[in-house]
Parts: sequence; C-alpha cells; structure tokens
Amino acid sequence: DDDDDEDEENNADVTFVGVQQRRPVRNGLSTVIIDDDDEISEIIDLDDDEQQVVSACTKLNEQNASGAKDKKKSALRLPYVEPVNTLQERFNTSPHLKANWLEALHTKWTEKKKSRLQEVNETVNVVEKLTAERRAAELEMHERLRKIQIVDPDLLVIDDFPEPEVEEEPEFIELTPEHQARIKAAVIGSSDQLLVSKFNLNICRRDIHTLMGQNWLNDEVINFYMNLLTERGETKHDSHGLPTVYAMNTFFVPRLLSAGHSGVKRWTRKVDIFSKDVIPVPVHVGGVHWCMAIIHLKNRTIKYYDSMGTPNPSVLKALEQYLKDESLDKRKQPFDTSQFEIESVRDVPRQMNGSDCGVFSCMFAEYITRNREITFSQQHMQYFRHKMILEIVSGELLQ
Repeated sequence: DDDDDEDEENNADVTFVGVQQRRPVRNGLSTVIIDDDDEISEIIDLDDDEQQVVSACTKLNEQNASGAKDKKKSALRLPYVEPVNTLQERFNTSPHLKANWLEALHTKWTEKKKSRLQEVNETVNVVEKLTAERRAAELEMHERLRKIQIVDPDLLVIDDFPEPEVEEEPEFIELTPEHQARIKAAVIGSSDQLLVSKFNLNICRRDIHTLMGQNWLNDEVINFYMNLLTERGETKHDSHGLPTVYAMNTFFVPRLLSAGHSGVKRWTRKVDIFSKDVIPVPVHVGGVHWCMAIIHLKNRTIKYYDSMGTPNPSVLKALEQYLKDESLDKRKQPFDTSQFEIESVRDVPRQMNGSDCGVFSCMFAEYITRNREITFSQQHMQYFRHKMILEIVSGELLQ
C-alpha cells in the first residue's frame, strides 16, 4: 500500500505539455479531458489545483504561439494589384478608335495644306523678287555698257564695206529665135487645144489669141498672169529680195462691191493676206476696161492705176474697208489705215488705143511686184504681148 501511495504522488507531480500519452488514472479521481484539436488532448485533474494551473498556462502559451503565427501570416500578405489589360490599353490610346478621329484627321490635313500653300506662296514671292532684281541688274548692266566708250588708238575701224557687184538685169529681156518659135507654136493651131494647165486654170489657144494684135485680154489670161506674179513672190523672195505677193482674181472686185466682205471672206480662208507685201487687185470697169489696184502693205499704200487716167474712189474705199473687215474676221483685231496713202495715181503711162488696157494693167502689177519703177509706155505693148504669151505657155515669168 505504501508503494502505491508513493506512485500516486509521483504521478501527481508530472506536467504534460503538448501531446502526452494517456495513462490510466484512478477511478476515484474526478478528471476532465480537454481536446484542443483532433491530435492534441489534455487531461486535467480537477482535484489537483496545482495541476490545473499548469494546464491553464500551457494552454495560454499555445494560444499565444498560434496568435503569433496568425500575425506572421497576416504580415506576409501582399496588397491587391489589378491585372494589366494591354489590349484594352491599346484600344484606349489608339487615335483611330476615338469618336472624333475623322474630324481630327481633317483638321490635321487642312493645317498641312494651309502650311504648304503658305510655303508655295513664299517661294513664289522669293522667285519674283529675285527675277525683278535680276532684270534690274541686267538693265543696269546694259545701260552701263551702252555708256562705255572704248578708245583704242590701235583699233582699225572700217567704215565702208565694198558692195558686191551685181549685174543689173535689163529692163526688157531680148526675145531669142527660140522664144519666137515657141510663141508662133502657141498661136497657130486649133483654138480649143489645151496649151497649159496650172494653178487650177486651163489655158487654151483661144485664150492666147487675146494677146495677139489689138485684141482685149480675157479673164483667163489675166488670172493666170496674176498667179504667175504670186508664184514669183514665193520663189524669189529670199533669193532675189522680191516682195511676197498674193494676187486677187478678176472676180474679186465685182463680188466685193455687190456683197461686201461677207461675199469674199471665204476666198482667203487658207491665206493670211496681212503676211504679204503686195496684193494686186485687177479691176474690170464696166466690163470693158481693165485697171489695176495695188494694196502695198509694206509701204502702207492703196493705189489705183488706170491707163486712161480716170480715178476710182469707190474701189479704193471698198478695198480699205475690206482690209478692216478681213482683219477683224481673221485676226480678231482692228486694222488701222489712218497712216495709209490712198490715191488714184495720176502720173502713169497712158494707152493710145482702145485695146491695150489689159496689157497696161498686167504690167503695172508686174513692175511693182518686182520693185521696179514704171518706165514703160505705149510703144512697148507689142513686146509685152509676145512676152506674156511666152511666159504663160512656159508657166513661169522670165524676170
């Protein structure tokens, strides 16, 4: 019994901390089993006050340790960070997805256009300024050069250059035997025979017969001869310095007097008459008398030549008005004739018969379009008739 009591005292002195092995206790003692969790159990002897105190301290220590652990876990907890949505950020920052992107684009390009226009205007202003300065400098340089006087005693100045000797063409070309034979062949034969076709004109032997003896020249002969004058002006203008010519036909004046410019404006649709020097205009007065009007644009004259000495102011006035109307129609600008000399020439060779007026008229035009003074007279008319036959059947002028 004593041993048993001693064992009980020893057991009463034992303190269980944490997990302890359960040992059998006496049935006579009042005990309480405290379960903190599924793994830890504590047996407290309610009859032993000291043992109860120890058990309470142990429990308090465990609670403190658990609280410290919870505080440590709380201290290690990180703050909440919202996740980054890069796609959403790109949508939010893209200018093309904004509500006013079209308006912003229009404003942007409007400003750029305005800026470029301003640059262009500034460049143009600079160019104009530089151009004006350059021209002013050139004018100043020209003026200075004009005033410079070069004095060089060794400078040889040649005042006169020898003019090349030019063989003067005879006024009247000699008709050779060959010429005479050609003339004879032209007048002998059938009257209907075609002798020459040129300038869209056909000359038959009956037309050549009007140049024989004292016959009156017909329209075909005079129109063909006027075309020869025009052709010579084109071919010998550069080589011989002859004036350019555009001769009207014998139907021009009657049409002009009856219908005005509107009746003849189509006749010159393929030619600029203002580019010519001389314009011969045949005039058939009353259908029985040939005269010649000459519009000399280079000399600014309109003159009327009549071998009978009769003036014709109506034809001169009609030709002056024709030039004005033609200029307005073709060049769309007025033509000033205030400085023109317009006259019926009085001092001209006179015919001594009633049949040579056509030859006189053609020779007036031939001499003037060749820059020659009118020096012929009635005595040369037979020579001119033969010469005109030769020129017409040959299709070219001898001079």
